[in-house]
Amino acid sequence: MAILRFTFPADRYCAFCRGAREAQATQHRLDRLFEGTGLPPEYRDCRLESFESRSGTGDAAALARRWSTEFRQGGRPRRGILFHGPTGSGKTHLAAAIVREAILMREVSCLFLNVPSWLQRLRDLRAYSGGDALEWTFPRGFEIVVIDDLGTEHGDGWTRDRLYSLINDRETRARLTLATTNLELGELESRLGKATYSRLSKLCQPVRLDPAGDYRQRQSAA
Repeated sequence: MAILRFTFPADRYCAFCRGAREAQATQHRLDRLFEGTGLPPEYRDCRLESFESRSGTGDAAALARRWSTEFRQGGRPRRGILFHGPTGSGKTHLAAAIVREAILMREVSCLFLNVPSWLQRLRDLRAYSGGDALEWTFPRGFEIVVIDDLGTEHGDGWTRDRLYSLINDRETRARLTLATTNLELGELESRLGKATYSRLSKLCQPVRLDPAGDYRQRQSAA
């Protein structure tokens, strides 16, 4: 800020100006973190307090709240969470809400990885460059990664290898991971293979959502 051709350093701004500048800087950091998640726009406003807990979803909602509270208070949960249940049960809402709180309260980098979209991106890169891009095969540098829609992919050998690499990398590095799947746990193990599922089990505590009715349809009608 220039007055009479003199420039004042930031520490000599008035308290109001300093506060405004700090708030603006914080907002810019948060905006960059949210943009970097890859979280679909429809999930960016998901909150734990707005989750409509119904019969069959209470355990998952309670676990998500405990996990998020521990993390935002500076703790480190021992394992992530594997939300499993039918389509429209609210799995992705809970995972996205945890990510939102983690960014707002601790300003950590997070990544939302929709498995079918991620695999398609890898296929496109493979076709274009003749090999897998390491930064997409191993998305590193993220405090929390959400692996969404696990098990909906076509389970050929190449797909299994990519998922093993992703999950093994997260488990080896002891990085916090959340996952969602529409499959029963036995079906998921068959789809992923025993080695990958074993590592996923070390990474994530499973919790089932089994509500009556479709959560997304109820939310859109509200």
